Amino acid sequence: MDRAIMEDYYDQKYGENMEKNPWEKSPEYQELLEKQTRIEDAIRGLLGNENHRVWQLYEDAMSVQFAMEEVGIKYMYLQGAEDRERMLR
Repeated sequence: MDRAIMEDYYDQKYGENMEKNPWEKSPEYQELLEKQTRIEDAIRGLLGNENHRVWQLYEDAMSVQFAMEEVGIKYMYLQGAEDRERMLR
């Protein structure tokens, strides 16, 4: 497998150009999203507002988490492409 070509393909098809993640419509994802929203609302309630330094740190941590997930998603995609090529040999 030409990894560079597959990385370019991934970036073009699934990178920042992808409007939405296809799994966002799944019931499992929606259930987890609702749970996350309830937890975040509870945290905001304890802190008093969204401008609290702890909330800002939480948002920073979540941004890093999302970036890490993107790295993992791309890695799994490329691993799947490599596995498929291996299976076809």
